[in-house]
Amino acid sequence: MVWILAIFLATSAFGQGDVGNARWLALTTVPGNDRSIADYGTIADDAVRPRLQRVPGVSYVELFGAEAYLEIVLTPDRLSSLQRTPADVAAALNEAQVPARTNASEPTVLSVSLQDLTISPDDLGNLVLWFQAGEDGAPAEIVALGDVATIRPGHHDAGGGPFVHGDPAIVLSVHPLPEADRARLANDLQVAVNDLNHAFLPGNEIVLRMVDRDAITIGQ
Repeated sequence: MVWILAIFLATSAFGQGDVGNARWLALTTVPGNDRSIADYGTIADDAVRPRLQRVPGVSYVELFGAEAYLEIVLTPDRLSSLQRTPADVAAALNEAQVPARTNASEPTVLSVSLQDLTISPDDLGNLVLWFQAGEDGAPAEIVALGDVATIRPGHHDAGGGPFVHGDPAIVLSVHPLPEADRARLANDLQVAVNDLNHAFLPGNEIVLRMVDRDAITIGQ
């Protein structure tokens, strides 16, 4: 599907707190694209945010509108061989203080919010689910999550906004260093936006436009 990534650069405050000096960018899709904007959270996290963070004079970059999570894709054949079900995996994760969300439309896919994760994401695959009894006197088998699933990063719709001109958006706030030259920072951010536009080509239609603070809202 062809989609348009709209990168908006705003110069005024958004939300609450002392963010009057922040610059704002938002990712949106065009009408007719039925995918959630959260589907592009990985692009925002892995491509847009790092590029903005490298701009001279930038202190840090925040991202709003897409909740990072880990997607756990279960292997049905492996579970069947162990006489286990996706519900057994979810129960074992919850017992280990790893709240797992189920997906009614995809019962073999679970998800865990990074905000809820109490261990390193890199260690999640090593989490022991069960000690599986061996057959015919064989030793018990230690079954870890990585033995029955593939784990990959993703993003959920965080809910409640933000919105740009009423459309769901992923918003990035760029916070400058106190000593940053604001005029130069604005110019360098524009260069970064142009670079990002070209990085997404070919194959995608991309539009760049400026918006003011009234275009960015929370809630509908």
